[in-house]
Amino acid sequence: MKFFNAVVLALAQAQDFEEKGLSLQKKVDNVMSKCYTFMEKSMTCQPPSGKLGKYQYRISKLVNDAVWHYNEGKCDPRSAGYGYRKRRQADLDAEFDAIMAEIEDNDFDGKGYGYPSTPLKYLNKLEAVCEKSFKALYNAPELQDCPKLGAWENRSEELLADLTAMKKVCANGKGKDQQPY
Repeated sequence: MKFFNAVVLALAQAQDFEEKGLSLQKKVDNVMSKCYTFMEKSMTCQPPSGKLGKYQYRISKLVNDAVWHYNEGKCDPRSAGYGYRKRRQADLDAEFDAIMAEIEDNDFDGKGYGYPSTPLKYLNKLEAVCEKSFKALYNAPELQDCPKLGAWENRSEELLADLTAMKKVCANGKGKDQQPY
């Protein structure tokens, strides 16, 4: 009987672990999909468009490192009295879908010379959603006790600053393949 209870308890803990992992994995997928969309829409000129793969790789390495640390148990609470902070999370999916619907409704698909293919106000909104999705990932209760949380936040801020610079190159018409005004 004790063995049966131990097996049931182990299965319940494993299921709880999987549910947390899935929610964390969904947040990781959100970061990657939203930031990849932002990059594809904003980095339409050369040389930024040639760097898409590099930035996609860097973002995926960053967020997958967080998942690896969680799965390895490196983000477990340090003591029994240490509780998780609960934070409210914005509905990023609805905000992202609304922005994408606006872009598609206005047919901003073609590459424009001297101007980005997507108007700057939409690019700024997509950038904000990308940044919010990073913050939602780092505010996940699963990652609150990770010792590398601060390093991940700093690295994502650096990546977002680079992406902003690449966005501005294309938006200001300073890419190699863009015609001067």
